[in-house]
Parts: sequence; structure tokens; C-alpha cells
Amino acid sequence: MKVTLKHLEIFRAIIESGSYHKAATDLELTQPTLTVAIKNLERELGVSLIERSTRNVKFTPAGKELYTHLPSIFDRLDIALTSTKDVASGGGGSISVGYIDFAMLGPLPEILTKFRSVNKNVHVDLNFISSRNQIEAVYKRSIDLGFIMSNDNTLPEDLCSKPISREGLVAVLPPNHKLSNSSGIKLNDLKDADFVMGDTTWSGFNNLVTRLCTSRGFQPRIRETAHLREELLSLVMAGLGTLIYPKCIENTSRFGLKIVPINDVKSIVTTSAVWLKRSSNKNLIFMLDQINGC
Repeated sequence: MKVTLKHLEIFRAIIESGSYHKAATDLELTQPTLTVAIKNLERELGVSLIERSTRNVKFTPAGKELYTHLPSIFDRLDIALTSTKDVASGGGGSISVGYIDFAMLGPLPEILTKFRSVNKNVHVDLNFISSRNQIEAVYKRSIDLGFIMSNDNTLPEDLCSKPISREGLVAVLPPNHKLSNSSGIKLNDLKDADFVMGDTTWSGFNNLVTRLCTSRGFQPRIRETAHLREELLSLVMAGLGTLIYPKCIENTSRFGLKIVPINDVKSIVTTSAVWLKRSSNKNLIFMLDQINGC
């Protein structure tokens, strides 16, 4: 037996209704049918998913893990079905786009706005993905277009790329920092500072910063890491370290933090669009037109 969407639909209905009886009514199936389906699903996965009692049902830890993935699974299914109907009726279809934070703070919103203005019926599926994983996703056709930091990433021959921005670095400092009122600094001015950096998702940028610091004769002393930009800025505001970031950080809310240019590092961070040469998605062509127009 293979796990099917029907198994997942039944599992979701039981959990969300809290009752086999109510789920059977909602799905217009018999209660024994649901029982058999869940037993088959558990047998296929080799785990118990639901804890049963005389009054209600609830998921096991394994069941909870499966349940957390269901919204995205069914959302993607809805997108696929809607796009199929749109294309069949002469409508827009969809395009799946990966991005990093530097792109979203840079030219990407303008690219998306222009694309939307001439492709109103196209669904744009946006996904925050690390640069390295985007390359793999584009190559495997999991996404149609990626926006990556392209400094250190070698692309397979089947992928094309186009730079959309090049920018220098800034130091993000708490308001009371000794350098916060400077009009500009050198990277070496931060040699004694504690740093906050992104987690492993940001490895490409972290490696770039580390190499730059090493070339100035010091290793960055990393005190805290975080996954999201807002978390990184909050760590700086709490006085836990200095954040080095591309200049695009000026385009977002900064919680009163100070942004100081690092003058001896020029336009070093390159953000590029990447796509598969032989993509069959016609909407990719329209998106590339907006990129070329930037």
C-alpha cells in the first residue's frame, strides 16, 4: 500500500473534528472506512498517529509532526489544481519563486509588482530558501526561479543567471554603541566586537564576512545566531552583538538601530536570479522580462 492524499485527508479530518464519527459525517464515509484507512496509514508508516479514547482523539508526537506538514501539502495541491484549470481556460497558471532576504529587501518587490501588473491571473508561490538549496530546487524543477547570493555558488551548466543587485556592507549597531554616530567605519574597527550572525541558512554570507574579517587580521567573535532578520535585529537591540549586513538593510524597519557604512568594503554582495535553461513554464519568460527591465 502507498500513502495517498485520501489517507491524509481522512487523518486531517479526524484530528480537526476530534471524532471519527464527525469526520465520517463530514467526509460522507462510514466510520469503519476511516478506521481501516488510519490503520493502513499507520501500518505503512510504521508509527502510531492517533491516541484513541472513548471520548475523543488526539495525535501522538508522530501524528503531530505529520499534521504540521498537511497545510502546505494541501495548499500546493489547491494551487496545482487551480493553475491547471486556469491554463485550460486560457488563464494564467503559476510560477514558483525562491528568494533570500537580500533579494526581498532589494529589487525583488519591484520585479514582482511589475510582473503582477501585466500577469494578474498568475499565482506567484514565494518560498524563503537558502541560496544553495535554491540552486538544487531550480535544477530539480521544484521551483521555477531563484534569487540567490551568487558570490560563491557554482551553477550547473543547465542553469542561467543574471545579477539583480550588487552592494556593499554596513554595520548594524545599538543606539548607544561607541561607533553609532560615525558617518562610516573600516571593517577593522569591529575587531574587538561581539557579532550576531545568521544560522546555517546564512552560511554563504557568513563565510563571506568571515573571509573579509580574516583578511583584516581578525576572526569575528560570534556570540549569538538566529534564523530570521527580525531576530537578528532584536539581538543587536538587546546589546548582544554587532550585525554586518548588506546595504539593503536600510530598506526595512530597524527598531531605532544605527546603520553605519563599512567604507573599505565595496560592492561585494551579488544577488542574482537563477533559472533552468529549458524550463517549460511560460510564466518564467514574463518574469525574466521584468528582471531584464530593472
